[in-house]
Amino acid sequence: MSKRPNKIKSIDIIVEHINSGRTYSQSLKFFVDNWGVPESTFTNYWNEAKEVHRKQREAIKKAEMEERIRLGKEAVKREIMTRNEVLETLTKLGKGEAWKVGSEIIAPTASERINAMKEISRMQGYYKPEEVEVKGGLDLEVNASKVVKDILKKLND
Repeated sequence: MSKRPNKIKSIDIIVEHINSGRTYSQSLKFFVDNWGVPESTFTNYWNEAKEVHRKQREAIKKAEMEERIRLGKEAVKREIMTRNEVLETLTKLGKGEAWKVGSEIIAPTASERINAMKEISRMQGYYKPEEVEVKGGLDLEVNASKVVKDILKKLND
């Protein structure tokens, strides 16, 4: 029999045994045959090794889950079109470019082209309201009809 390993090394060996699928009895026999370790000492080491093994498995599972989540997020990001990609696609649609679906070539209808152009205009902010400066002091009730008339005049011009 060779010199008995210290407690930490013994626990490491037992964890390796657990990882490789060895049972308590198989591992006990190994320790008794090689180092003459008493069963009570081995049982204490086995229990500590099981706890170390459990913590390692939890850490591995947590890391695996975090990696799955990270990969899932990346997949989602790859699937979401950027603003420029959306505008590019809408532009092709608005220009009437056809696309291939399977073996069929599909051209956008006039209404699809118009809707694409409307969406481009909305995204680009072409429909922003015209700014109108309102002058007339604090008494808006008195000046309200004049302000409304001025706005209407500007809109009709």
